[in-house]
Amino acid sequence: MPKYMRIQGREIAFKTGKPAGLFALCWRRIRDGIFSAEDEAAFRAEDEWFRANLPIPPFYEDDFKGEVTPITWFKIDCPEVMKKHTAVITGLLDKYNVRYDIVYSDYVGRIIYEDDFQIGTVDSEITIRQITKDELPLVLDLIHKSFATVAVNMGFTKENCPGHTSFMPMEKLQNYYDWGFLMYGLFEDDKMVGYVSLAKQPEGHYDLNNLAVLPENRHCAYGGRLVDFCKQKVKELGADKIRIGIIEESWIIKNFYEYHGFVHTGTEKFDHLPFTVGRMEWITD
Repeated sequence: MPKYMRIQGREIAFKTGKPAGLFALCWRRIRDGIFSAEDEAAFRAEDEWFRANLPIPPFYEDDFKGEVTPITWFKIDCPEVMKKHTAVITGLLDKYNVRYDIVYSDYVGRIIYEDDFQIGTVDSEITIRQITKDELPLVLDLIHKSFATVAVNMGFTKENCPGHTSFMPMEKLQNYYDWGFLMYGLFEDDKMVGYVSLAKQPEGHYDLNNLAVLPENRHCAYGGRLVDFCKQKVKELGADKIRIGIIEESWIIKNFYEYHGFVHTGTEKFDHLPFTVGRMEWITD
């Protein structure tokens, strides 16, 4: 059961750029003269109850100076009386056909405020930086978890494809580091959730290796961010091309790189691999 719940509209709050919350939806209807005098009084009574019985987060104060205004989530295990007062407000929204969603989640961003009833959150800070030698165990764990989904989908095991990245030993990753591979992690706040490396080749181009995003953090454009980061880094390093090898039979992987500007250049077969290696490249503008 998720720990947090938020009631939010289909409208956007101008301070946060996020869907407007429960109270903002009502205040807008009062401002626009939509609520009747009786319903306005009912909402104001509920608002007063919340102000009297819940702590007021500091970011609701008029003199709040934060760069980003947080949004509020209720805790699921809040008192029943709080749920009853919340139901009165959603009843008013229903009466006036105000569209809203009730969202339950544990993935709420970075928590910057908390009391017994609610939390205040902002989006996680996303950074990409070069990893250190001490972080190699974290990288290996991330690689294993990320490529395990590929292994399952393609039917790879340690017996039929021992060289697949999902089974990479620490020694191999350590060698990459010692050979001078440029290794980068993508972090949500302080947690590494993505990884990629670049290796310079004698011909002058760079190979992109082991692009990985944890399964639970996918579909947030993190893979694309890492690819774009590598493109910019290669330009800064004075090279004009990135090459990659992919599983040719995986249309998902091929489509991803094509979307990000890579062009298919050919295929190769190797006796020790149960798949065809597809070759793709990206050339700088």
